[in-house]
Amino acid sequence: MALPMVRPPPKSTVSAVCGEGGDQIGVYGHSDSLAGVVAITGTGSPPTSTSYGLYADGGTGVGAYATSSGNDGIGVLAQCAAGGVAVMALFPGAGIPATGDCAIHGDGSSVGGIRGLSTTSYGVSGSSVHGIGGTFTGGQAQLHLTPSGRSGKPTSGAHDKGDLYLDSTGKLFICTESGTPGHWARVNVTAV
Repeated sequence: MALPMVRPPPKSTVSAVCGEGGDQIGVYGHSDSLAGVVAITGTGSPPTSTSYGLYADGGTGVGAYATSSGNDGIGVLAQCAAGGVAVMALFPGAGIPATGDCAIHGDGSSVGGIRGLSTTSYGVSGSSVHGIGGTFTGGQAQLHLTPSGRSGKPTSGAHDKGDLYLDSTGKLFICTESGTPGHWARVNVTAV
């Protein structure tokens, strides 16, 4: 692949490799069997056998850091074909920093930590082989269900047993049999 010539990095830059492409490619890496680009710092180790477009190992530090300075910018964009996984985080079970025992940690400070959005499927899905599928802790409440725009149980659409539905008046319904719209039962509560 023929690559366009790019400008050299500024003399003030202190780095082993620096790529600046202007409106062209800044850094390009390609490999048929290993990693196209490898970034290692501290006690990090190089890849062994698996093919990666980009491989980063920070050892006890950060392997890869991405940020966006614009209000509508994206720090990291991951995309995959159907049946693939855009982002995968593996928890090795050893040497984990004291900030938390999890594969993915989202910290939004004054905004949401993690947001899931889907047009036709789950926004967020959690599962565990031998543990609990999801756990929630909150200073105001552990869980919030946004009320529907109408009152009463669902009367259309496919639903699965176990679905919870909160109508506009605050009444809670649970689907007891899958179907369209399924069978529903109202959850009776006692005011306190």
